Amino acid sequence: MAKNKNLIYIAISLVVFIVLAFLYSTPVFTGKQLFQHDIVQYRGGAKELLDYRASNEKETYWSDSMFGGMPTYQMGSQFKGDIIKQIDSKLNFLPRPVNYLFLLFGGFFLLGMVAVRNWKYALLGATFFGLSTYFYIAIAAGHNGKVNTIEYFAPLLAGILLVYIRKSYIWGFIVTTLFMGLQIAANHPQMTYYLFLALGFLFLSELIRAIQKKIPMKHFLVSSGIIAASCFIGVGMNSQRIMANSEYIKETVRGKQILTNESNTGGDSGMDKESMLMWSYGKLETLNLFIPRLMGGGSQEPEGKEMMAKVQELVQENVGSRIEYDRISKGFGNLTYWGDQPGTSGPAYQGAIVCFLAVLGFFFAWKKYRYWILGASILTVFLAWGSNFMAFSDFFIDFVPFYNKFRAPSSILVVVELLFPLIAILGLYRFFTDSTLTEEYKKKILLYVGGGNFRFHFTSTYFRKSFIRFPYRQRKNISSSFPIGLFG
Repeated sequence: MAKNKNLIYIAISLVVFIVLAFLYSTPVFTGKQLFQHDIVQYRGGAKELLDYRASNEKETYWSDSMFGGMPTYQMGSQFKGDIIKQIDSKLNFLPRPVNYLFLLFGGFFLLGMVAVRNWKYALLGATFFGLSTYFYIAIAAGHNGKVNTIEYFAPLLAGILLVYIRKSYIWGFIVTTLFMGLQIAANHPQMTYYLFLALGFLFLSELIRAIQKKIPMKHFLVSSGIIAASCFIGVGMNSQRIMANSEYIKETVRGKQILTNESNTGGDSGMDKESMLMWSYGKLETLNLFIPRLMGGGSQEPEGKEMMAKVQELVQENVGSRIEYDRISKGFGNLTYWGDQPGTSGPAYQGAIVCFLAVLGFFFAWKKYRYWILGASILTVFLAWGSNFMAFSDFFIDFVPFYNKFRAPSSILVVVELLFPLIAILGLYRFFTDSTLTEEYKKKILLYVGGGNFRFHFTSTYFRKSFIRFPYRQRKNISSSFPIGLFG
């Protein structure tokens, strides 16, 4: 009876996710079309490939439409016997972008059920995760492959936890293999690479627990072998795609450099540092996870263009020469974004409540979760700083394999947006269900964290009002100006 009841609640949760995804995507179903800049560019570049496929009912693996000619491996080429891609297509059965949002919700729900085995907390965590603003910014920009890859972050982690934590070897092997294959098939290696940097902390955590005899060494070795086999099979299911890309990458900017410039002496493998670290998150800007629009919104918001036009008009009316106007114009900057990046479509806002609960989770969650999640979160933030923390970035560029193949380190914050909701629901669940936590300990942590949060929020609000007095910020309410205002 209890099992049937749980199935009913799980089915209701999935319906909730579909409703949420459709509600957010309502404009698409009222005759409007989502303009995705990168997809528009892709359609132009891939038109020759798509036309050839439509006319000849077969694939071409070369196109003359981009860069004077290039393979179509990154332009949507299809491979025979690509079963894992067919599975991906079946899972993305809902219309775009509803499919992305539903799988973001649903994937984390599976992770929540594995972590706490309670549909209520899993539903809450899935909502925290699925409403992170970065995903909506990425969809709007047309980063479909990136979002498609992130969809499978949570279920892949769920499979690994099934093996390591729940000791469910068979189901863990199946889930890990399936979602490893799906993640590789989504074809955004950078996101997968970032996730596995974080998962390295989980592996170290389990190794340390085995050495300390908190778990049997045999369990650790068997579990690690199962995970390794799952990843190997998942990669193998994408062998055609991976082998084609590995051959092509040697001839791109991510391969061996044959030309020299100020930042590259030639002969090195990987991108030059300036290109790699151009989109580096500012240290203060990291507080955007907690405070919406601390450094403004997107670089090209309509309000900013209107304000710029008014400022330019005022300057023209009050300067005496063109030379003076040009000199003043150089200091205009960006009126809607003033962070450290060259430009952005919006901040990676996680949610004030989510971040607060995550901090609590680092005190209340079980040790087998809290330490590896804390370590992975700190690493993620440090790497996101990029050129603003060169000592750390240089170490990874010089010594960590493949790190120099990727650009825009700010995008690694998607890992935090996965881990914070997870540690939040783990902490909440243990807070309300674990009798080993004394009331005195609970009150002490709530007092310290809650009091610190209040002081920090007051200080940051005062800072913003006192020192960042832009007319745009005075006209527009900070907390309600971003599309996801539900959690803070």
